[in-house]
Amino acid sequence: MLDWVENLEPSLAAAVISAAVSAVVAVLTVLLAPVVKYGLDSRLESRKLDLQYRLEQRRALREHIGQHKGRILETASELNDRLANFIRLPDAKAWLRLEGRYPGGIYSTTFAQRMVSHWSTIQQFADSALYIDATVATREDLAFVKFLRLNLDVWTDVSLFDGRTYDRGRSSAHFFQGQLLDMVAPLTAADGTRGTAPGELRRAFRAELERNPDVYKSVFLFLDGLRPETLRYQRLLAARLVLIVTLNAFGYDYQRTSSEDIHGVAVLLEPSIRRNLAEIVGRAHLTKQKDVRALLVILRSASDGRTPRRIGRA
Repeated sequence: MLDWVENLEPSLAAAVISAAVSAVVAVLTVLLAPVVKYGLDSRLESRKLDLQYRLEQRRALREHIGQHKGRILETASELNDRLANFIRLPDAKAWLRLEGRYPGGIYSTTFAQRMVSHWSTIQQFADSALYIDATVATREDLAFVKFLRLNLDVWTDVSLFDGRTYDRGRSSAHFFQGQLLDMVAPLTAADGTRGTAPGELRRAFRAELERNPDVYKSVFLFLDGLRPETLRYQRLLAARLVLIVTLNAFGYDYQRTSSEDIHGVAVLLEPSIRRNLAEIVGRAHLTKQKDVRALLVILRSASDGRTPRRIGRA
């Protein structure tokens, strides 16, 4: 087909071939340029939309955290103070000897209220953040969300007692998630984006306790007769350690707890439960957070130098 080109003078043949190539390139450029441009534009637009989505979701989560963080930290601090008080004072154990007479006195009532109030502020946050994509959050904001989840899981996760004889079908030393949700439901604001102030939570708890005391029966069962030799006490210690590390990570400086005091709580945990708590914390995917790393070091190295207390019934 191209024999005639071979018969031309070399210089002329080169010119003809060059012209043909130029023509083909010109035609292809005209035909393909729009396609290539469209492909590049599409990729750029897709990237732009992805970045815009990420920024919008990050902004939404940041604002949401700002609306709820103060309430969550306040209820966490109040509960942490109560747990510290109960662990430290020998007489406090007698104040929870309810013997089935619920809600008991002011100490047991306010104890239950602080527990439920803290759970409620976390659940309010979670409910109203349902349509915010936290997977694209900044590292700090995502850590905050994970910490909140851990603050609920530490009360419900039966794996805390792995290796021990414990009936997982009875909530004797843990709460079923359904129980926890039932207790917080009356305190959760209809407008979750606004949330409920701690003072409102206290009033709402007292009102609901008077109107429907059975809703909170499980929390009083947990508190009734709570003593160091029970598994419930071990659960309480684990919950306090999670509260401490949460406040250390996100709270004010006056809410922080020293590593020495953290160690003092950790050594009260039975060794196998200490290891199980480390596993639960590890599953929260927070090991890059420095306060969590510090807690894990303490949990894995804590030793009080004496035979652990024998833990009996729940």
